[in-house]
Amino acid sequence: MKKIIFAVVLCVISAGLFAQGYTIRDKNEVNEFDRVFMTQYNKPMDYISTGLEITSLAMPLVCFMAPGEDHLEIGIQYAETMAVAVGLRFLFKGTVERARPYMYFEGAPEKEIANGDWNKSFMSGHSILTFASAGFATFTFLRYCPDSEWTVSVLCTTWGIAVTTGILRVTSGNHYVTDVLAGAATGTAVGFLIPLLNTLWFEPALKNTPVEVLPNGVAVKLKW
Repeated sequence: MKKIIFAVVLCVISAGLFAQGYTIRDKNEVNEFDRVFMTQYNKPMDYISTGLEITSLAMPLVCFMAPGEDHLEIGIQYAETMAVAVGLRFLFKGTVERARPYMYFEGAPEKEIANGDWNKSFMSGHSILTFASAGFATFTFLRYCPDSEWTVSVLCTTWGIAVTTGILRVTSGNHYVTDVLAGAATGTAVGFLIPLLNTLWFEPALKNTPVEVLPNGVAVKLKW
């Protein structure tokens, strides 16, 4: 019963805030570097950046130009990469509080204020995912298709989408430059490290772990 009353009170308070409007924050709270690039909310740029983020997640599909026997391995590694990237995204969003740039201007999106997303600026989740995708596509494509005539096109497209997404997250008023830089560095590291660790550690371990199918079960031999 107490939880229900508490929830009702929160709803009433939120409704009151909307009725009164939000208070524009003082730009002097922001460091000088980020303050230069701060801007108010821009809905079209916000939507375009999200569209590019979704597009970037499909870019590693070009790695399936590799021989068919490698497709399962590539798919598993990409799933691992995205799982780590998404996990880090939620980790930072859930632990670091930082008001988004649009809170320092008029026209902030009321929906984002209502759901609390206005205070989750660090770090840029769009940047984490797009740069993780670009890093993975780069490492994997160069590994499995080193002689492909599409190499330059693939790399320019994947990194171009990632960089453009990062720029739009700033110009849409959703993020500071430092949010995007931190997200880009984190995503790139994840995109390269996960497939690299698979190459250096997991794949050799699997090769030393033969599996035999027997009439009455499965036998696994471990070597170390």
